[in-house]
Amino acid sequence: MSFVNKGQPTSFKIEGVDDSDWVSTFFGSAMSDFAKKNLPGTWIEFIGEDWCTALYIPEDAIDDFKQLQKDLMKVDMDTIVDICREGDPNYLLAEFLATGVENINISNSQGELALNVAIKSGNTSILWVLSEQGRPCLNPHAKDGSGKSAFDIANELGLEDVIDGLKDFAEDYESWLETKQNNQSH
Repeated sequence: MSFVNKGQPTSFKIEGVDDSDWVSTFFGSAMSDFAKKNLPGTWIEFIGEDWCTALYIPEDAIDDFKQLQKDLMKVDMDTIVDICREGDPNYLLAEFLATGVENINISNSQGELALNVAIKSGNTSILWVLSEQGRPCLNPHAKDGSGKSAFDIANELGLEDVIDGLKDFAEDYESWLETKQNNQSH
């Protein structure tokens, strides 16, 4: 890894390691913390139960990366909703990387929302991925084609823990939306 830190070129190289090798959780966390605090740009993490994939996008490449997502990657909400219903959370992570999490509140062709389907499915791994990767863009108040929000579905199913989590999502979403609107007005 080579980068400029505080005006000085810096390089880290760990001998005898290839791209597919694992590193300790401590090392991965330390690298992530360092990058977030010291490097200009965006650090995207995809964290699973026993794995983590991280992608660093330098400051001068962020706009190009976002444009690439828009130009080349089509949001396939049917696929995302199907994954939330019955799929593997690793595939959901891949879809997030390809499409961008800001699209998570878009309905699929049947009017279903990913969060609502995940709650109905009871797939806790999918709910965890949505909570970690979908935030702060995840809107639990969004209504699906039947007019129900994630709160409505969780209430119907008596899922108190999920309702508590949705309250946190709502706060994060409102804060994110306000920041986004303020940035667009400047």
